Amino acid sequence: PVAPSPVKTNGHVTFGWFCAPAKLNGTALRSYAAIVSAVPDSRIVFVAPSRDLQKQISAAFSHAGVKRNRITFLPRLAPEAYFRALSSVDINLDCFPMVGGTAVCDSLWMGTPVASMFLPRGFGGASSSVLNAVGLGEWVANDVQSFIDNAIRLANASEQLIALRQTLRDTMQNSALMNTAALCAALEQCYMQSLMTPIAQWSAN
Repeated sequence: PVAPSPVKTNGHVTFGWFCAPAKLNGTALRSYAAIVSAVPDSRIVFVAPSRDLQKQISAAFSHAGVKRNRITFLPRLAPEAYFRALSSVDINLDCFPMVGGTAVCDSLWMGTPVASMFLPRGFGGASSSVLNAVGLGEWVANDVQSFIDNAIRLANASEQLIALRQTLRDTMQNSALMNTAALCAALEQCYMQSLMTPIAQWSAN
């Protein structure tokens, strides 16, 4: 079930980061620290199983003026605990340049918005394709500063966060992302086109 809005319960915004630890890098980490630093009394939750990773994160946040008591580290989580953790944050911060995919869908399903970024290479368009399909393209940035600004803007709209917690799952269910019949029909059309094009070319020759 969808849990109550954390900001309504706690009185402060809680960010989260639920990507694979290998996806964390210096540029992304500095952006997360800048976001938390800019939102007074905010907190952040990291899935960071190793001590080395925790030290790296703590150092980056300390450099940005964020005290250690505003950071919570979680171990690797079993599915039930993972979804509870997603419910415990107000805004999920996507990883980049290797953006999230499944974690973005999981987050939306639990009523938690995602601040993300589009990158025109590799896996960089995965989360933006999900968010655009749900009608939430405004949460997708095209550069690091816009990513930071979007997350701060969401954090400063606590009433919107409270409302989203109650409506986001329905929005997702009623979106193009979960319209499986339409998706299958479009895929079939692509298959037919890929089959017919060489046949037409062969016939013409």
